[in-house]
Amino acid sequence: MSIEIKNVSRYFSDTNNEVLKNIDLTIRDGEFFCLLGPSGCGKSTLLNQVAGLDKPDEGEIFINGKKITEPGPDRIMIFQESALFPWLSVIDNVKFGMKATGIPKEEWDAHAMKYLSMVNLASCRNYKVSQLSGGMKQRVSIARALAMDSKVLLMDEPFAALDKQTKNLLRDELERIWLAERKTVMFVTHSVEEALFFGDRVAMMSANPGTIKSIFEVNFPRPRHIDSPEFVELRHAILSDLRVEVERFENLE
Repeated sequence: MSIEIKNVSRYFSDTNNEVLKNIDLTIRDGEFFCLLGPSGCGKSTLLNQVAGLDKPDEGEIFINGKKITEPGPDRIMIFQESALFPWLSVIDNVKFGMKATGIPKEEWDAHAMKYLSMVNLASCRNYKVSQLSGGMKQRVSIARALAMDSKVLLMDEPFAALDKQTKNLLRDELERIWLAERKTVMFVTHSVEEALFFGDRVAMMSANPGTIKSIFEVNFPRPRHIDSPEFVELRHAILSDLRVEVERFENLE
């Protein structure tokens, strides 16, 4: 599914702060699109608006030509924290929400197991959430999102709270799943390396107010290696752009 963000602005009335201003973006069907920018630039706010959890004060957002006015089963959010239900088993967490998808109830177990296998957690189907590590919980969250069969995944720094080794493993798994499923992904991150590892395109946001400053095309092939010359060159260009925005933001505070 494609996402069209047309002239979107957002104000916080209690502070009279303009968080987003005139955001215009088109995210292509099946694209992995990454958002970068300094803290407070409105990345998560924009993601919440695409999810239908927040509404723009100006402008409109469309999914495949249909205006977003509320959350819907065609979009699913994956947050930094796993947000699992601790009273449910792993497989019951994955099955949660399937009723809204129209999948027949007799197929729920098989459907959940398909995605638990995809994230290498089939053997943990009956575990309690308390028995899982942070990385395993995030895998369950990804499996649950995929099991909803949503066409769009909205991911808000999903690996930020994980240790580096677990983060690297989950990056590899997510890329493998995305290559197999080809869902449209909108991915918020603070990591330039993460954005270049995943993104077909990377958008740099500026802050106060949040705008799209630049968009970088990532044309080198997958799998990507952080020490390849093209990766290092583009990483340097994006870091330079990001440094300008971080310094500008700090001087405004």
